[in-house]
Order: sequence, then structure tokens, then C-alpha cells
Amino acid sequence: MNPKILLITLFAIVGIVIMSGCTFHFGGDSEKQKERLTDTFIKSCDSMQDQHARDVCYYSLAVDRKSASICDRIQNITGKEMCYYEVAAQTHNYSICDNIQQDQKGKDICYYTVAIVEKDKTICDNVQRQYAKDFCYYSIAVGLKDKSICDNIQEQHDKDFCYYVFVNLTKAGSICDNIQSPHIKDDCYVVAAVDAKKPSICDKIQNQNTKDGCKQRVAQ
Repeated sequence: MNPKILLITLFAIVGIVIMSGCTFHFGGDSEKQKERLTDTFIKSCDSMQDQHARDVCYYSLAVDRKSASICDRIQNITGKEMCYYEVAAQTHNYSICDNIQQDQKGKDICYYTVAIVEKDKTICDNVQRQYAKDFCYYSIAVGLKDKSICDNIQEQHDKDFCYYVFVNLTKAGSICDNIQSPHIKDDCYVVAAVDAKKPSICDKIQNQNTKDGCKQRVAQ
């Protein structure tokens, strides 16, 4: 689904929920009381004649109760899958993302969101689209400041960029040696040389103009 349409749909649902008064407050009730209240609210949603209003009611209750099983009751596919995403994000339970079947992009975003919150690179393994999976690994690597996670990235350019970022983060110029792209590697050596104030690092640069510029910057 187009991200703009997804956001518009979500805001519309939230607005309808607020205006309809279909909100649920459990306060300090005990778990048994909450369960009874939840059952009561589900029955209240069930009794609504209009399907759209019923779906909005289920959505609001599911998000409030952090319950994927309540999302199951939603008939509208888009609303149901948005509900799964919200509950997965709230509960940090990536297995709920498995329920998203119609929108692979939304499913990948769901896994990505939980992976970032949990700082768990293994959750990125579930992402299907390669560029999204690589970005998930990159985000976890930077978040944990763990360069080794860059090795999981398949697209070489993105992997190189991940290494390059770590040179900026750690000031460890030796990381540049892992980079395959000549342009990114040269830029990386410039950063390493300037940070370490070592013109000898500039000698590793392949492009002559970049090499000369590197030495000039180190000499400043």
C-alpha cells in the first residue's frame, strides 16, 4: 500500500474512534476484571450493525488491549493488517507480524519495527525484500555499535556504506580495508587520515585528486 494512503487511512481510523467515543479505559482493574470488561466490549462491538463501525471498534479495543486475537475479528483486510502491526509494535512480538499476508511491504516494516525496538538482528532475517532486510541489519548495527552486523548485508554498496559509517563512529581507520567500492574506500581513508592526523593513510587512496586533497586536509 502507498505509505501516504496508509497514513491517511490510519489517521482516519483514529479520528473515527475518537469521534465515535469507541474508547476503552481499564484503569487499575485486576486482570480478571479486565478480561470480563474486554468480553463485554467485544460483545458491544459485535452488536454494531455497520461493518465499518464494528471494525473500528475492534481496532480500538485490540490496540488498547494489545490483543492480536481481537484484530482477527476485523473484516477489512487493510484495517486488520494495520491492527496486527500496531499490536506487534506495542508488544514487541514479531511473530504477530506473520499474520500480515496481503501486504509484504507492511509485513517487512512490522518485522523491522520490532527488530529495532528489541535491538535483535535475528528478527531482520524474517524480512523478505532484500533492500529492506539490509537496511534492518544496518540500523541494528549502528544502534548496537556492532560492526560485525554489517557482514549480514548482501548488497555490496550498502555493506560498504555500513563500514564507512563505523569509521566515523569508532575512528578505526582499519575498517576501510573491508570496503570494496573504490570511491567509498577512498572517502573512508580521507576520514581516517584526517581523524588520526596521519598523512600516510592518504597513500592508500587510489584516486590521485582525492589523495592530494587528503594530504592537504591532514596538513591543515
